[in-house]
Amino acid sequence: MAKCYICGSQINSENESEEHILPNCIGGRSKSKNLLCKSCNSDLGNSVDSYLCYALGSIATRLDIKRESGKPHAFESIRADTGEKVMVSRGGVPRWQGPLKVKRVGLDLRIEGPGDFRDKDRLIEAIRKKLERKNVDFDFDTYLQELEEAGIRERHLFEALENVKMDETGGRPELMHSFELGDKELRAICKIAVSFYLYNKGNHKCVEHLAHYIKFGDSTSNYVFLYYPENEIVTDKNNDEILHTIVLIGDVNERVLYSYIELFSTFKYIVLLDGAYTGAGLSKSYCFDVTQSQVVNKLVDLKISKNELLWNLKYYIYPFEQVQSHLEALNTLM
Repeated sequence: MAKCYICGSQINSENESEEHILPNCIGGRSKSKNLLCKSCNSDLGNSVDSYLCYALGSIATRLDIKRESGKPHAFESIRADTGEKVMVSRGGVPRWQGPLKVKRVGLDLRIEGPGDFRDKDRLIEAIRKKLERKNVDFDFDTYLQELEEAGIRERHLFEALENVKMDETGGRPELMHSFELGDKELRAICKIAVSFYLYNKGNHKCVEHLAHYIKFGDSTSNYVFLYYPENEIVTDKNNDEILHTIVLIGDVNERVLYSYIELFSTFKYIVLLDGAYTGAGLSKSYCFDVTQSQVVNKLVDLKISKNELLWNLKYYIYPFEQVQSHLEALNTLM
C-alpha cells in the first residue's frame, strides 16, 4: 500500500488525493494518488506550490496555458516602452490601469483608457460610454467651441475616436516583469523532483530526508541550484518550443541520485535527491510541450559527477547572464 512521502501515513480511499507532478497552474498533467495524503497535499499546495505558481503565473497567463482546473489569472506588469502599469490577461493581452485619459494635439485627440490593446472596437466602445457621461477630466465645451470656430461644425466629438491609434506592437508590447524564486519556490522545485522519482517506483528511503526540507525548509542544507550547462540538456529541442522537462538520474558508479528540472525552457535546476545512493541504475525523462499541451518525445543528455553536484551546492554562483538570456528568448515567444 502506498504511503504519503511527507507524513508517512498510509494512503487509502478516505485520505487519497491527486497530486500533480508538475503543478496544474503551470500546465502540469501527470498526476498520481499514491504520493501525498489529502492533508499534506492541501498544506503543501498552500505553503509551497502556491509560491511557485505566483512566481511563474505571469508566463502561464501570457501563454494562455490550458489547465485541468481553473484559469490563468491576470497579473500586473509594466510596459518597457512607456513605464506604464498594465494588467495582463489570458493570452498576454495588456489592459491599461487607471482612469481614461484624453489629451489634445491641436484639434486632434489622443486617448488612452481601459480596453483591449488589440481590439479597437472594444476600446472605442468603452471610451464612448465614458465620454457620454463626461466621466473624464476634459473640457468638452471649450473643445467643441474651438471646433466650431475652426469651421468643423459637422465634426462630432465622437468622430475623433475613429482616429484612435492602436498599439504599434501588435497588441503585445514588451513587458518588464521580475521573476524571484526564493526558498519556498526552490522547495516546490524539490517537491517536483521527489514526486517524479516516487511516481517512477522509487524507494521512499532514498528521499525521506527531503520531506522536512520540502515542508519546513532547512537553512543549514542546500539541495537545489540553478544549472545552465554549455550544451542544452534537451538536445533536439526546436527554437520555438516551450517545454517543461524532468530528467531523473541514478548513477550507480557515482552513488548519487539527482534530477534536472526545466520549466518553460527557461528556469533550469538540479536537485540532489540522494548523495549516498545505493539503488539500481536509473535514467528517466519527461518532456511536456507547454503550448501544445502534450507530452513529447525528446532526446536528453545529462551527466554530472558527484563532485560537481556537491561543489555547486557549496560554492553556488548565481548565473545571472544565462538567466537573463533565457528570459529574453522566452519573451520573444510570448
